[in-house]
Amino acid sequence: MGEEVNSKTRVRLSLQHREPDRIPIDLGTMTVSGIHINAYSELIKSLGRKESLRIYDKYQQLAYVSENIREEFSVDTIPVIFNDLELYEENNKEEIIFDEWGIKRKKPKNGYYYDGISYPLKELDLNELKKVDFLKILEKINFNDIKRKNKNLKESNRAIIGQLWPGSLFQWAGFLRGFDTFLIDLMINKIFAETLLNKLLEYNIAYANKYLDIFGDTIDVIKIADDIGMQDAPIISLSLYREAIKNKHKQLINFIKSKSGAKVLFHCDGAIYDYIPEFIEIGVDIIQPVQVSAKGMGDTKKLKKEFGKDLVFWGGSCDPQGILVKNDCDKVIEETKRRIEDLAPGGGFIFSPIHNIQPNTPPKNIIVMFNSAIEYGKYF
Repeated sequence: MGEEVNSKTRVRLSLQHREPDRIPIDLGTMTVSGIHINAYSELIKSLGRKESLRIYDKYQQLAYVSENIREEFSVDTIPVIFNDLELYEENNKEEIIFDEWGIKRKKPKNGYYYDGISYPLKELDLNELKKVDFLKILEKINFNDIKRKNKNLKESNRAIIGQLWPGSLFQWAGFLRGFDTFLIDLMINKIFAETLLNKLLEYNIAYANKYLDIFGDTIDVIKIADDIGMQDAPIISLSLYREAIKNKHKQLINFIKSKSGAKVLFHCDGAIYDYIPEFIEIGVDIIQPVQVSAKGMGDTKKLKKEFGKDLVFWGGSCDPQGILVKNDCDKVIEETKRRIEDLAPGGGFIFSPIHNIQPNTPPKNIIVMFNSAIEYGKYF
């Protein structure tokens, strides 16, 4: 195609596995495609900009990416805001908070994140679990306020990205129960695990129902998430995934698609190569973040060849663990160009950080990465 396109059209064409004028670009529109506030602060300084720093995700300390920076990096996406964007105040002291689920989180002195340190359901037995009502958490969410925060979204010429919160089953069960305990539950305490997963499915569907009543005809993509991959292997076996979790993911995806025409993005990092056909089977449209440093995920040309007709790849940019954090812009350019060459042909690729840009990432590398996306991501 030769006509000029705007950002929304650019993303939509790529989601349809068609080639727009260039690859679409995302930064900061999900809690898994953002930038840590420390890295963002240094980036702003490097670009000679002055702006108030605001927090998009408190627990991961992600920055809200301003309109100026979206313009700077030709970002084609914009998020649905679900929390108040509090002003960032540097705090290097130890801090402990409880989230709405009762998970105790701690940011250590001079730390970067609020990590879970205690788990509200860890000591529960099955009878006690049956009495737990997650829907009471939902009752405290002011969806009218969320609607008010996003009242001008429909006027945006960028693709609108929404996300369920938590949008997770397996991973959230681990946060509530403790991952070691929940993995044991899956093996020898199966009724407990099934009950907990069903309660989380019920909550996520109820959340999706309210959320999509507001944004179902507005958003282009909606994110759900479940991390079942580690660096070198999956966390659970394929057979256990099929037995305990797969059908529940399918039920959630089916409900989302019954309420909206949005594409479903599934965030699942790590070594998940063998699970990709399962995700396609249950209706996942987009896989994110394509962690190229994980086992089985580094051959992005192979991923594109095998799964590119069925899946959109979102992420897959520059290895954040081995290349983006080092002081070598030439390698950033080389890596970024390679991934674009592998994943961009035929559309179906949204360029984005591989998960969130971490603290201590040199700002020059971030700038070079996004500039390279524009330079090498043109289709014509």
